[in-house]
Amino acid sequence: IACRTCEAVCPNQAITIKEE
Repeated sequence: IACRTCEAVCPNQAITIKEE
C-alpha cells in the first residue's frame, strides 16, 4: 500500500507515506 496520489506529486515522500 505505497503512496498512490502522492507518488505523482512527491515521489520522494512516497517512501515516507508508504510506511503509514
